[in-house]
Amino acid sequence: MISFIYEGVKYIRYDDCWCDEHYMTAPLCVQSVLDRQYADSLDLKEYDSDELLKLADEFKKNQSYHLAIRYYYEVIRRVDIDDCSYIYPRLSACYRKVGRAREAIELMTFLKNKFGVQSISAVLLTSVAAAYCDLLEYDNALKCANRAYVLMGKRTSPELSLVYRRINSNMKTK
Repeated sequence: MISFIYEGVKYIRYDDCWCDEHYMTAPLCVQSVLDRQYADSLDLKEYDSDELLKLADEFKKNQSYHLAIRYYYEVIRRVDIDDCSYIYPRLSACYRKVGRAREAIELMTFLKNKFGVQSISAVLLTSVAAAYCDLLEYDNALKCANRAYVLMGKRTSPELSLVYRRINSNMKTK
């Protein structure tokens, strides 16, 4: 069992989050500190890519986005490009959560330039469309959202619907 002491309280890692000795979930700000201690204590060489991906997802779930970004990149370094298609949207979402929407967009541009348009998934396009919304670039957001819609077979996901709602509500006010 993994445990750390923070401000005199012992916390244990239980079911992918941090709890005190009475199994009460720690506040997110404490979980973030504990996640950082936990990440620093790990020897990444001992983990395979699936285990690292699980850790990155746990950090993302606990809103430790900087750690999630670090671990997603470690996974990307270890797997083939075909195995990365499901990681890039997660990475893009983390960039957005830490206020780095431009980097989420640059990630898609890098992928498109290096591996071609076929490397861009509808899920990544949806996340990038949301990043454009974060930057108030609604015309670009609409282009990405429309491309995602086509890639999904002219269907929409809940996430894409939310992006369209953001685009429509802000383009009407112009």
